[in-house]
Amino acid sequence: KRERYKYLAIRSGLRSVVIDIPYDAYANVDEKGNLINEEYAYIYDEVSNNKETLKSSLFRQEWGIAAGILGKPEYFVRSKNHGFNARMIQCFILYIQLTGGGYEELGIKRGIYNYADNLLEIGMAGIHKNPLRAKLVKDLAKTIQPDEFG
Repeated sequence: KRERYKYLAIRSGLRSVVIDIPYDAYANVDEKGNLINEEYAYIYDEVSNNKETLKSSLFRQEWGIAAGILGKPEYFVRSKNHGFNARMIQCFILYIQLTGGGYEELGIKRGIYNYADNLLEIGMAGIHKNPLRAKLVKDLAKTIQPDEFG
């Protein structure tokens, strides 16, 4: 599970803009939340100290992205204020991949429906609502088969 998390976080291309996190530090915690490699403890301490601070919404979200990269996927979508729509969508899609769904109901298809409803259908990903695009995403969700990771 940790290897999948690390793979997806690296593949997403998301990087923290507030702290440099080497790839070796990604998802460097076990199932109980304990550090695997103590060499990166200072990064985890720095992120932990800053992730809930509210100097500004963007500051909070950037530290949230850092916390997500380090192993807390809920921080990818915590404040939903990323400054750029592309970054918001990237965080949301990575959250769906890592957790298997949205907040209310687990399941990758439910997560994709949330994406279609929240970002496409109500116009958050652009100026206009796009019900056709939302329908295409929902139709795509119906065809997705789980891979070896679920």
